[in-house]
This record gives sequence, structure tokens and C-alpha cells, in this order.
Amino acid sequence: MLWLRWGMWRTWVWLGWVGTLGVVVALLGSYMLELAEQQRQEAKDILIALKTKPARTDEVRPIQSPIDDLPMFYASLPKREGLPILLDRLFVLAARHSLQLSAGEYLLQLDPQAGVQRYRLQLPVVGSYDAISGFVAEALHAIPTLTVESIHLKRNSIDADQLEAELQLQLLLQIEAPR
Repeated sequence: MLWLRWGMWRTWVWLGWVGTLGVVVALLGSYMLELAEQQRQEAKDILIALKTKPARTDEVRPIQSPIDDLPMFYASLPKREGLPILLDRLFVLAARHSLQLSAGEYLLQLDPQAGVQRYRLQLPVVGSYDAISGFVAEALHAIPTLTVESIHLKRNSIDADQLEAELQLQLLLQIEAPR
């Protein structure tokens, strides 16, 4: 160990601090080049393996048209018997946003061309913009078969905090089978 210290001291004296720093930088650079070469070789091996690996044909699904998903869509629609539960959820969400959905127009329509029943709701609402938009967003998220036909907003004056809104919503329901 003593001879190593003596050799380093002699090198230091002979090269000076600039030369010693140059040797250290050169050694560090060669180490970094070796690491880079190892990573390049690993990437090359992976690329070769991916090119030679046969494609799996069992994972490829045939292309489906949207019509193929229709039976699953119709089966996911709620039945008319579940309508009171959906409306109750809607009223609870409105109350959570400090809105009251008391007086409104409700109409159940059969749409045989689309294969659904449409329960139309026309709801007058008074509240802040944040409350109304939050209610609509949360209702659409909580009830996947709920759709928005239109939203009409009216502010009585520029400095009014409350908006009058007319929400026109639809709930899509399954068509009842004939008895």
C-alpha cells in the first residue's frame, strides 16, 4: 500500500494538478464510453429479438362494426321499473348542489326506430352557474343513460348571482317486451 501512495505522489509531482485532473477525466470518460457501449449492445439485442419474434395471430380480433355492440347496449339500458330510483338519484344530486327540481315537465315517449323509450325531463332550475354545471356533470357521470338535449341559461341582471336555467334532459330506457 505504501508503494501505491509513493507512486501517486510521484505522478502528482511529475504531472502537476492539471495533468492529474486530465488523467482522472480521461479515465472517467473511458468508463462512461464502456457503459454506453453496453447499453447500445443491449438495445441492439432487444431489437433483433423483436424482429425475429413471430407475430401472435391469436391476439388479433376481427374488426367489429358498431352494430355488433347494439345488443350489449340495449341490455345495459335500465328498465322502466327502475325509473323512480333514477329520478330519486337525480333529485339527490340536485340537492347536493343546492338546487331544487320541484316543478317540471315529464314525458315518456316510445322511439321504436331507435329501439328505446325516452323519458324526457324539462326542469326549471335557479342557482349559481357553478351549482348548475356541477349538477349536470355529476348527473351525467352518475347516470350513464342520461343525455342532455339542451340547457338554456338566463341572468336577470349583470350583477345577479343566480341564474335561471331550463334543463332539457332524457333518460334512455329499455323497450318493454309485449305481455
